[in-house]
Amino acid sequence: MIAPTGVSAVDTACRALLGTPVVRANQLSASASTAVYRVILTDRQIHESVIVKVYAGHTRWKASKEHLTLAERSGCPAFGVPDVVASGQIPGHDLTALVLTDLGPHTLHQTISDGIWPRRDALRLLGRLLNAFHHDPGCRDRTRTQVVSQLVLDVRTLRDRLPEEVRWRVQPSLDRLSRPAQHNAVSCHGDLHFRNVVFRAGDPLPYLIDFEQATDAPAEYDLAQTAVTTDALASDDLASLMTGYLGPTSRVLLTDLIIFHTLRGWWWAARQEGRDVVLWQARLTQVLDQYA
Repeated sequence: MIAPTGVSAVDTACRALLGTPVVRANQLSASASTAVYRVILTDRQIHESVIVKVYAGHTRWKASKEHLTLAERSGCPAFGVPDVVASGQIPGHDLTALVLTDLGPHTLHQTISDGIWPRRDALRLLGRLLNAFHHDPGCRDRTRTQVVSQLVLDVRTLRDRLPEEVRWRVQPSLDRLSRPAQHNAVSCHGDLHFRNVVFRAGDPLPYLIDFEQATDAPAEYDLAQTAVTTDALASDDLASLMTGYLGPTSRVLLTDLIIFHTLRGWWWAARQEGRDVVLWQARLTQVLDQYA
């Protein structure tokens, strides 16, 4: 993980990219290749605080992807996105930094926890936001029919890694997804869940964050990922998400992709990285019982 060297790297990044040192850096999240910090700056004429995302050298392409996506989505009437304050390689480190405006700590997850938003209303909001993201009129090449080659490759790779006792139960779904087929591909967020929607005080727009998983794929790819990561796998919860989305979808493709996202999350998080093992095992059990 990059987190152990992250705080000093964040200070170096702010000095190099913003011309000001850090007063305090609070780590918000970390993985094997990225870490996210809320940073208080000494020079408040720039910003009182910023979000600094640090990417390991081999994943600097994710910083470029997120930067491009933020530029494309700026000005969308249905949702806001953070502004890019600065970006670049961190001197003396094999790391890249993306510095963003700080939208604050008030996520959709927090509003659910505080009882402000009922969970199913929040799921309907996620559905509406995904629909808006997929059909944003300002985004280039909104919808196109194509073979989504990366999805086919990801499915085949995952299928070959699964234990036999799991693979045989999901074989029909993975076989369908692993065959090249024409899909109506859209620009997907890739990881929209309750913690990736932020509300700003005095601003009616919800803001979307965390675009490093953005990709071109069928709309069902995004909907399935959201269903899995929000644990909206029960029929009533999934119906709330889909009611918010409203657009035409394939139930077979959605089901296959729910299975795929659950398997992929379980394989990487629980089996490979040892993270959230109980959570991902529970999701896997539910999906195998309900969808396979």
